[in-house]
Amino acid sequence: MTTINKRGAAPQRDAGIPGVAVDAWGRAVLDPTANVLALVKAANERRDDLSALGDLYTAERIRRVEDLGNKDVKHALFLIKIHAEHGKELQKLHAGYDEKLHAIQTADINAINGRLGPLEKIVFENAAKGVGVSTAWTVLLSSVSLIATLIVIGLFVFNGRSVPAVVPQVTYTPAAPGTMIPSSPVQSQRQ
Repeated sequence: MTTINKRGAAPQRDAGIPGVAVDAWGRAVLDPTANVLALVKAANERRDDLSALGDLYTAERIRRVEDLGNKDVKHALFLIKIHAEHGKELQKLHAGYDEKLHAIQTADINAINGRLGPLEKIVFENAAKGVGVSTAWTVLLSSVSLIATLIVIGLFVFNGRSVPAVVPQVTYTPAAPGTMIPSSPVQSQRQ
């Protein structure tokens, strides 16, 4: 409601009753409330859709990680199974190899012992005949002759030279402090 002033001025509107909105040129302005409400509703729906898609994405990632984990577990179990099977095969091969190697070594040792037996017999027979004693005499005589030769060489080397005569050593003493004249040489006691 508009009221008139006591002075007859232009009418004023009551503060409680809204009027028609106008723009700068005086045209009526539409109320944007309906548009704003529609935009807010659309934004909320969009946010809800994005949240639902994010939940789906997260659930799919979790499922894939679990699938990969299951595949890794299956693969690890498969590798453990293969390792156990090959381990058993290697143990069988190793046991067979040890037995074969032992048989070969036993055959080689028997062959060597077969060859050494007659040689040992010959050595023991020759030792009993005195062949070993003659070798001991040979070593003893060569050692004695070597020592005698060294003694003779030593006698010629050390007795063949004459000892040189003692020659007195001339020693000069330094000059007395403050003089440039040398002192007389010290005479040797051995002359």
